[in-house]
Amino acid sequence: MSLPLGWKDDGLPIRVHFATALHGDRILLALAGQLERARPWVHRVPPLFVSR
Repeated sequence: MSLPLGWKDDGLPIRVHFATALHGDRILLALAGQLERARPWVHRVPPLFVSR
Protein backbone atom coordinates (compact mmCIF):
# COMPACT_ATOMS: atom_id res chain seq x y z
CA MET A 1 0.00 0.00 0.00
CA SER A 2 1.03 3.60 -0.41
CA LEU A 3 0.43 6.16 2.35
CA PRO A 4 0.99 9.92 2.40
CA LEU A 5 3.30 10.33 5.39
CA GLY A 6 4.93 13.63 4.50
CA TRP A 7 4.37 16.72 2.38
CA LYS A 8 6.69 18.78 0.22
CA ASP A 9 6.79 22.58 0.40
CA ASP A 10 4.50 22.80 -2.66
CA GLY A 11 1.81 20.75 -0.88
CA LEU A 12 2.31 17.49 -2.76
CA PRO A 13 2.34 14.30 -0.68
CA ILE A 14 5.45 12.21 -0.09
CA ARG A 15 4.25 8.63 -0.14
CA VAL A 16 5.76 5.62 1.57
CA HIS A 17 5.13 2.13 0.18
CA PHE A 18 4.56 -0.89 2.39
CA ALA A 19 4.31 -4.54 1.38
CA THR A 20 3.68 -7.85 3.10
CA ALA A 21 3.62 -11.51 2.28
CA LEU A 22 0.72 -13.03 0.34
CA HIS A 23 -2.56 -12.75 2.29
CA GLY A 24 -1.04 -10.21 4.70
CA ASP A 25 -3.68 -7.58 3.97
CA ARG A 26 -4.81 -7.45 7.62
CA ILE A 27 -1.33 -6.41 8.70
CA LEU A 28 -1.22 -3.61 6.13
CA LEU A 29 -4.67 -2.33 7.03
CA ALA A 30 -3.83 -2.38 10.74
CA LEU A 31 -0.62 -0.46 10.03
CA ALA A 32 -2.51 2.08 7.90
CA GLY A 33 -5.01 2.63 10.71
CA GLN A 34 -2.28 3.16 13.28
CA LEU A 35 -0.38 5.58 11.05
CA GLU A 36 -3.49 7.56 10.18
CA ARG A 37 -4.40 7.91 13.85
CA ALA A 38 -0.84 9.07 14.63
CA ARG A 39 -0.62 11.48 11.67
CA PRO A 40 -4.08 12.17 10.17
CA TRP A 41 -4.09 13.05 6.49
CA VAL A 42 -7.79 13.18 5.66
CA HIS A 43 -7.72 16.99 5.81
CA ARG A 44 -4.69 17.24 3.49
CA VAL A 45 -5.60 17.87 -0.15
CA PRO A 46 -2.83 18.37 -2.71
CA PRO A 47 -3.14 21.35 -5.06
CA LEU A 48 -4.70 20.69 -8.46
CA PHE A 49 -1.93 22.60 -10.22
CA VAL A 50 1.70 23.02 -9.23
CA SER A 51 3.75 25.62 -11.10
CA ARG A 52 7.37 24.90 -11.86
